[in-house]
Amino acid sequence: MGRIFNWVGSRFGVKEPHRRFLERPVPAGLNYSYCLGGMAFTLFLMAAVTGLLLTVYYVPSEPEAYRSVIRIQEDVRLGWLVRSTHKWSANLLIVCIMLHTVRVFVSGSYRPPRELNWIAGVLIFVLSMASGFTGYLLPWDQKAYWATVVGTAMAGTVPRIG
Repeated sequence: MGRIFNWVGSRFGVKEPHRRFLERPVPAGLNYSYCLGGMAFTLFLMAAVTGLLLTVYYVPSEPEAYRSVIRIQEDVRLGWLVRSTHKWSANLLIVCIMLHTVRVFVSGSYRPPRELNWIAGVLIFVLSMASGFTGYLLPWDQKAYWATVVGTAMAGTVPRIG
C-alpha cells in the first residue's frame, strides 16, 4: 500500500502539502479501543439525523404518541428502517460511551493535562443517559409507562432531593 501511495504522490504531489500530518509517529500500544470515542460520535450523528427524520411524523401527545409510532412503523415509507436505525444507534451510542469511559479510566487518560476532557466526557455521559431515558418514554406504551414509574421512584430515593 505504501508503494501505491508513493506512486500516486509522485505523480500528483499530494504528499508534500500533507507531509507533517502523514508522517507523524504512531504511539506504541495503540489499538482499536482508541476508536470508541469516534464510534460514539458517529453513532451520535446517526441518532441525531434519524431522530430529526422521526420528528416529522411523531405526535408528542399522550393519546397520539403510540399511534404515531405505529404509523411510522407501518405506513411511512422506510419508517421502520429509520426507527430501527435510530433505536440501534442510540443503544450502541450508550454502549460505546460506557466502553470509552472505561478505557479512558483504565489507561489513566483522565489525569492532567486532560482532566477537563474527563469532566466534559462525564457530562456527555450523563446527558446521553438522560436522553436515552427520555427517548425510551416517547412511544408511551406499557414499557415506557413502567419505565417512567421505576425512573421516578429511583429519583425519589435520592437523599434531600427526591
